[in-house]
Amino acid sequence: MRIFFFLQCLLLGIFRSGATCPSPEKFYLQLEEIRNNGQSVESQESSLNKWMIQWEKCYPKADSVYVEALLLSGLNHYKDGRTEEAIQVHQKIITIYRQNSGLRLKLSNLGKTYYRLGVFYTRVRKLNESIDVLQQVIAISGNNPKMKIWVNQAHLYLIYNYFVQGDFQRALQHAVAGEVISEELKDDISLSKVLQQKAQVLHMLKQLPEALGAIDKAIPLIEHTPQQQNSISSQYMLRGNILRDLHRNPEALQSLQTAYAIARKNEEVYISDFPMAIGYFYQTTGETSHALAFYQEALRLDNGSHNKCLIFNNIANIYKHQHKFEEALENLQKGIRTIIPDFNDPSHIHLPPARTIRTLQQKDFLLGLIRDQAQTWLEYAKSKNNHQQYLQRSLNAYMLADSMIDFMRWEHTGVASKLYWREKTYDMYEQAIEACYLLKDPVRAFYFFEKSRAVLLNDELNTLGAGQQLASADQQKEKEIRQQITELQFSLAEKEKNTNDYVKVLDQLLKAEELQKSFFRSLENRNPAYYSYRYNNKVPAIDDIRKHVLKPMGDNTALLTFFSGKNSIYGIGVKDHTTQFLEFDKSSYDSLITAMNTFLSSKSRQNQSFKEYLSVSASLYNLLIKPFQLSVNNRTIISTNNGFFPFEALSRSGSKPDYLGQHHAISYTYSAGFLLKKRISEHLTNNSRSFLGIAPVDFSLSSGQPSLPGSDNAAITIERNFSFSKILTHQQATREAFLKEAPQYKMVQLLTHAIADSTGTEPTLYFSDSTLQLSDIGTLGSFQTQLMVLSACQTGIGKNQTGEGVYSLARGFASAGIPSVVTTLWSVENQPVYELTRLFFEYIKEGQPLDIALQNARNQWLEQTSGTDQLPYSWAGMVLVGNTDPVYSQSDWWWWVAGFFISLLLFLFIRYFRRI
Repeated sequence: MRIFFFLQCLLLGIFRSGATCPSPEKFYLQLEEIRNNGQSVESQESSLNKWMIQWEKCYPKADSVYVEALLLSGLNHYKDGRTEEAIQVHQKIITIYRQNSGLRLKLSNLGKTYYRLGVFYTRVRKLNESIDVLQQVIAISGNNPKMKIWVNQAHLYLIYNYFVQGDFQRALQHAVAGEVISEELKDDISLSKVLQQKAQVLHMLKQLPEALGAIDKAIPLIEHTPQQQNSISSQYMLRGNILRDLHRNPEALQSLQTAYAIARKNEEVYISDFPMAIGYFYQTTGETSHALAFYQEALRLDNGSHNKCLIFNNIANIYKHQHKFEEALENLQKGIRTIIPDFNDPSHIHLPPARTIRTLQQKDFLLGLIRDQAQTWLEYAKSKNNHQQYLQRSLNAYMLADSMIDFMRWEHTGVASKLYWREKTYDMYEQAIEACYLLKDPVRAFYFFEKSRAVLLNDELNTLGAGQQLASADQQKEKEIRQQITELQFSLAEKEKNTNDYVKVLDQLLKAEELQKSFFRSLENRNPAYYSYRYNNKVPAIDDIRKHVLKPMGDNTALLTFFSGKNSIYGIGVKDHTTQFLEFDKSSYDSLITAMNTFLSSKSRQNQSFKEYLSVSASLYNLLIKPFQLSVNNRTIISTNNGFFPFEALSRSGSKPDYLGQHHAISYTYSAGFLLKKRISEHLTNNSRSFLGIAPVDFSLSSGQPSLPGSDNAAITIERNFSFSKILTHQQATREAFLKEAPQYKMVQLLTHAIADSTGTEPTLYFSDSTLQLSDIGTLGSFQTQLMVLSACQTGIGKNQTGEGVYSLARGFASAGIPSVVTTLWSVENQPVYELTRLFFEYIKEGQPLDIALQNARNQWLEQTSGTDQLPYSWAGMVLVGNTDPVYSQSDWWWWVAGFFISLLLFLFIRYFRRI
């Protein structure tokens, strides 16, 4: 009886419970009523909590209605200033989607969740987290039309986040993608905002006409929309800034004044931006009293720390130019304190610690303050007869600024953004070197010499070396991702902008780049050795170079490294026991180098004005080389920051040919640190594959390249010197054959055509069927090759990227891990090059170091030729870049033979005993 009563009560409870649960449709109507009832946030949240408690009792499994309730709850938390709680609610939604089959959940709600989460992370300055979730919006969108609105909004915030981080290449990619989607949606407001951000990115990249075009397209879209007047004011301000940099001053000032008038009328929150922009306009036009007045007005109106820091920085620069150094330092200190409130140093002596700086998001603001502080101390010191203490403070600030540049470089993935920051900060290195010179400190000057060049090449080699720390599966995955990105970049370049095909490929590229970024992050977390190797930015000291580079080459060896800046030329000479730190006359250098380059580019000019050539080259020798007092017949390594120059062609005499290359074995390097990346002698293997020669001879008609008769015979002649070698000529000399065979050989020679110039045309090598471009080389992975000889025109030529060097084919092969490359600096003549390389390889066969082998080849050429063939044009254009260690020994092939016979004897021995 009791059991029956219990069951009856249980059933009655169930029916009553079921009776109190509204249908899902009624729940949805209740939610809509809560959403639209016009209550305060607090009242709405109270009603929503009751609704959710009832839902969870009746329907324990979430569906889209419940997700929408969570979205409303999260939005209320955000409106109420509880951003962290809003983040937690949206994370809960993502967990629901991950745990649910998705049959009753809308994809568009997941897109909205990721988008909002990205907005919230941006608000609390967690930009990397924001980028990750906003990328998820794009990743899950597919072809779902309901997702486009969230994808569009995600692009807007991605542009902003990458812009704030200084990764302008990524920001511009998302601006292009967002522009197309906004046009598809016919959303003028979003389109206007995307165009505004696009203009801002282009402005930072100094693409001023394009930036003006974008902002002029943005303004009419919302100019007459009352709700968008805040955006209109900021757009007019950006337009004024762009016109200012275009030196269209009357139009610029009019736009800035219009922007300020709109902002005052609307009582905008960030109104201080506008007088600050007008102040900077007056500062650039030299009207400093007007500038200071507007800056003070901006400070009175300002509520944000970042604007204040810029204002204080600009005021400091005005005082610095007026030689009011104490006032300048005081304002710089105020600027630093707006970003790091806990930092307070009235003496202006101390600097914020690097560990604090590393956690900041907008490091570029603080970098400007620290860099200007360093420059102010430098100018202050010079005004006080090179005050040593002030110079030391300047140098300390430059060291801190340099470490900040490293932090920023690691945070960026796009090469264009990295190069932008290299160019933007390049002047800083010249100033730091000047401080070192005034302090007579060659040790720290050498540090800044190294940091002024080929840093991205160093990063590429670090990544390559780090990859060797990975398991084979990870290595393969990394290579596949890199290959995919390169292919998509090329595909994108071929598409017409603002077309569906362009957007499709761009979307694929963005996803591939984010995949690479996530992959790198995972590696860094689970492989400390990889992380350590990839971010090894240690700059070698002078003693390191002596011990690990110069000493192994012999006692009579020197490193000469030059820095050519806007205002000064410096040089450091490192020898066995001495270090020289010199400054050269800038005007003399500029005129001599210009005249010398004119001679080097023309064989006929060299021939017709040979006496003048000798005079110019001797003057350049006396200016740059003679002061270092090099010993006769020494080995000399030369490093410059603006590409390679053939120092071998300088004459020690102005009256007769007495070339530097006849007395010194000269090699070149991108930086001293590059020589420490991979010492050949430490990594030589007994690989039997010694030499690979590739000579296409004939090229496809579409290439437009003429035949190279005799190039195959030149390769065959060299190949006869080496055991276990191979020749690919004519139709065998394909791009695919090169990619397959070259990495397996110690020495590779390419006898072919190449095109390159200094305007930005991508350097290209030609094969019998197709081409290999500079950007392709980065996808090849690691080579076992120790020496690459590029017997083609202009393989050392490319666009000179300020602060990084020339992007040439030679550099491309260096980034693939090849430690030694012989390259050409101009359109060399075929026969001299073929004969010089033949002689070069004969000396290599004897086991000579590469620099000595090339010097001996040149000297033998000069002894056996006459007439115009003795002109530097014929022989000085072929230079050695990188390591100089021997790459071949006559005994190499005996190791292979011995290994074969030992293996054979071991095999026969085992078989014999098995029979017994």
